[in-house]
Amino acid sequence: MGSAFFSIITPVFNPPLEAFEKCVESVLNQTFVNWEWCLVDDAGEGSKMREVLQLLAQRDRRIKLATRDTNGGIVQASNDCVGLARGEYLCLLDHDDQIRFDALEIIYESIAKTPLADYLYTDEDKIDSFGNHFDVFLKPRW
Repeated sequence: MGSAFFSIITPVFNPPLEAFEKCVESVLNQTFVNWEWCLVDDAGEGSKMREVLQLLAQRDRRIKLATRDTNGGIVQASNDCVGLARGEYLCLLDHDDQIRFDALEIIYESIAKTPLADYLYTDEDKIDSFGNHFDVFLKPRW
């Protein structure tokens, strides 16, 4: 489907491992496959996450990984992610977030319908430790 290319931007700093694993699963299971995932390890504590990130980058060639020697915070790590990105579109994703299996496909379809749009955003909600969705935030339609 289509020729749009997305760069998913994710700074990583000490996320709970279980939450990060769910984030990974949600990206790797996307129905739209024309993407890359730019991850920057923002000098997190311990080597476990660095190991996880390195194995992840070896698992899928679409995953780009960089590591920082010092913590730069979310802004600097995000900027480093953007430096890795080759996509026409940047998609921001926190290290403990999940996206629907068809999220990129829905975004692509929205781009096709409104090709002159400069910015797209999505609704959001939260998921508790039992998998229940709550605190739905339906963004306004402009």
